[in-house]
Amino acid sequence: MRLTLHFILTLSFLFFLETSIIKFEGENVTFHPNITGLQINSYYWTFMQNNQTEKIINVIIGETKKIHRTRFEGRLDTDVKNGSITIFNLTLCDGGTFQGVFFIEGGKISDHIVKLEVKDSDKYTELNILVGTNVTLSSTLQKLEEDQVVSWMFGKQCPEREIANNKKNSSHYGDPFDKVFLNLTNGDLIIPQITVRLSGRYHFLILKGGHPYISGIYDVTVYDADEYIEQNIPVGSNATLSSTMQKLEEYHVISWLFGKLFPEREIANNKKCPSKHGDFFDNVFLNLTNGDLIIPQITKSFCGKYYFKIWMSGYSYISEIYDVRVFDQVSVPNITKSTAPPTNGVCSVTCSVENGPEVNLTWFRGNISISSSSNQNVSTLTLLQHIRGEDSSTYSCRAQNPVSVQRKTLDSQRLTCHNSGTAKLWVILVIILTILVMVVVGAGLFIHRKKWKRGHVRDPQGS
Repeated sequence: MRLTLHFILTLSFLFFLETSIIKFEGENVTFHPNITGLQINSYYWTFMQNNQTEKIINVIIGETKKIHRTRFEGRLDTDVKNGSITIFNLTLCDGGTFQGVFFIEGGKISDHIVKLEVKDSDKYTELNILVGTNVTLSSTLQKLEEDQVVSWMFGKQCPEREIANNKKNSSHYGDPFDKVFLNLTNGDLIIPQITVRLSGRYHFLILKGGHPYISGIYDVTVYDADEYIEQNIPVGSNATLSSTMQKLEEYHVISWLFGKLFPEREIANNKKCPSKHGDFFDNVFLNLTNGDLIIPQITKSFCGKYYFKIWMSGYSYISEIYDVRVFDQVSVPNITKSTAPPTNGVCSVTCSVENGPEVNLTWFRGNISISSSSNQNVSTLTLLQHIRGEDSSTYSCRAQNPVSVQRKTLDSQRLTCHNSGTAKLWVILVIILTILVMVVVGAGLFIHRKKWKRGHVRDPQGS
């Protein structure tokens, strides 16, 4: 009797030792009490987190009673032969202290204590979805059998609520889940016209015969493509896209995504080593102080949308979207006078510039815009302007695109706008006046000479 008591006390001491286990989100874990040589009559397991303890399973002489309305409902199984429990599809909220209390015919023999830490992992499917899209989350089943149970749960970090179950009547959860429904053929979850409020983690669990055997997690981020910041950047500049964060903390996980129309690839992540993409993104890097994205000597290949994604409180969301457009500097415009002769004292001058995306030409009289032009279908953009010869205003032509401005002023002093017909008339008038003067002078000389000759004829002796 003393030997048996000593043996039981020794077992009790050994079983009371704490053990620690580290698992990743989405994995399964089994706690083994390692009781051998003894017949367990009953046992129960409790879970403690944040100084709050709840009983999660109770077994009395082979009769299993699972405690409902716990975080492990539908994910917990036990082996009554050895007292072990298994938790399927671990979540980030499952970390805590598990205690198994075991009894034999003679009374309580041990407490088995396990501290579980659940870490985030990459074992989830990450989806970046445009707001308003009809979304289907796959259960991975081809066909749902009669004895299979599919449960979909939602939470920002951990499963907080069940939103669909093929064995339960549809419930009105209220906004925003009242339109979510199951495909009863294969267990897929259908989310019509998804909204930003439906961003979060979707956990699915498939049970057969009451035992979980398939599980998965979708990390869904919903973004609004209409809410973006337009960035116009000159070719060759060093561009910085702001994360809007003052400082990155150790627990922050950030990511920059790139795509022409929607997020297609990750180009930077503060928790991953920089990787070479074999293209123009190889020189892009993160400012690890504040999460800004740095693009040295940007080229037109970098045009597209950049999405800043951050994980906070266990879930992710896209907080900033940049629509990056890259332009060449606009060239200096050229002003030329028309070779056609002026009409009614009006000259024609043309401003021209090498064309490019969103190049615009504008004529100014002083500081007032008087005409403008843009045309993407020509290689050289031109703009005609008519100016009166007596107009003493200052004229200038401005070439502009989203990243640069060039202006050229017209030298009006060198611009002669006299009418050609008027000029010819003046020449004719001058010639006529000259001829008239010559005629008058000639006539006067002729009359004077004639009078002189008459005087000499009448008085021949005095000559």
